[in-house]
Amino acid sequence: QEIKLLSQFKHENIVQYYGSETIEGHLYIYMEYVHLGSINKYIQQHCGAITESIVGNFTHHILRGLAFLHGQNIMHRDIKGANMLIDGNGVVKLADFGTAKHMIRATLVKDVGYDLAVDIWSLGCTIIEMFNGKPPWSGLEGPAAMFKVLNKDPPLPDNLSHEAKDFLKCCFKRNPAARPSARELLTHPFIRNSSHYSKHVQEVIIAGCEEVIRASCDPSLTRKTTTSGGNDARSSESLVSQLTLQPVQVVTPYFPPRNSGFVSNPGS
Repeated sequence: QEIKLLSQFKHENIVQYYGSETIEGHLYIYMEYVHLGSINKYIQQHCGAITESIVGNFTHHILRGLAFLHGQNIMHRDIKGANMLIDGNGVVKLADFGTAKHMIRATLVKDVGYDLAVDIWSLGCTIIEMFNGKPPWSGLEGPAAMFKVLNKDPPLPDNLSHEAKDFLKCCFKRNPAARPSARELLTHPFIRNSSHYSKHVQEVIIAGCEEVIRASCDPSLTRKTTTSGGNDARSSESLVSQLTLQPVQVVTPYFPPRNSGFVSNPGS
């Protein structure tokens, strides 16, 4: 089912599916490699330094991907920071469609909208995760968490702009039919305002991710990235250009023997 859905997707804000095959009883799925990792990972590495502009930029990309999916009556059903990946150009892509659902049996248009509204609520929770470093009520489990979800709106982070607060309130409307669609939310002032600074924000995102990569290769570089001057901009640009994804070439894949110690499905 996931392959059937992925094969229909071709959009900048959705991880690209390239193909699949079965070899000796094992199913291999070939996907675009988004090497900078998830929004969740970015949040943990830049805790306390994520601005509203960065959140707005990420949200804009997520909404574009959702608008594409919802236009085909497909709901993602697992929108969260761990399933949103960032590429070398600061573009966010939706991933992990294992629980996605194509609503082909809906009898009324409003039924489709009702189901799609679930993704909008989850988007609001993901935005709070970006601001706070964790989703709302993340410390609760079982009945306690269910009680909060059913009876209370997620608490909004402090120090948000009026536009950001209003955007979240739109996502958390109790009546699913009253929630704006992804396409409608793309016109919200919170998204429009963030798009004015999208080029600068993407440069900040790329520079931050590139710094993490450099530090992971050589921890001694961590101090240098915080003290160096104008040359950093040029070196960052050079490294980013090296990391930019190149067109995929068809090659003969290598599949290591079983029990060889290789991980067949590594995380991002």
